[in-house]
Amino acid sequence: MKRIGRLASARVLFVVACVVGIAWPGIAGTGYKVECSECDFEADVFFGGGIPGEKPAGVMIGTGYCCSCKKIVHSFSNPEAADDKDAKDPGPIGEVFCHDNGKTYTLYPCPECGKPFITIREEEFHEDGKPVKLFCPKCGKQGLQVVSEFRWD
Repeated sequence: MKRIGRLASARVLFVVACVVGIAWPGIAGTGYKVECSECDFEADVFFGGGIPGEKPAGVMIGTGYCCSCKKIVHSFSNPEAADDKDAKDPGPIGEVFCHDNGKTYTLYPCPECGKPFITIREEEFHEDGKPVKLFCPKCGKQGLQVVSEFRWD
């Protein structure tokens, strides 16, 4: 009898683990700790469904540097916007074309001040699988680089 009880408990535990594993991929993501070698700027940059250790606030739709707030910000979709006609989704407010690299960048409203910021693409941190130094938003020099990478589910 005890053996059947343990087997049933193991099955229940397995089913719960599978359901949780299937239900949570929407909040999985990747994060990078970035630091500038030319000044004291450092930040955590997140891509994916949320920020580790925080309650999911919808799907992350934009990460970038807000020039007004002087920091990295993260914009999330509003999960209520799908069901509530009065709820607003902070969708893109425009796009800009960069003549330096030929890419188009999406503008989102900063969740803190409402002013536009350009989103950072995750692929900008790597080229051919190797880390790339980006321009620092604080000092303007090409010293911003990934110092660590982490993933979460």
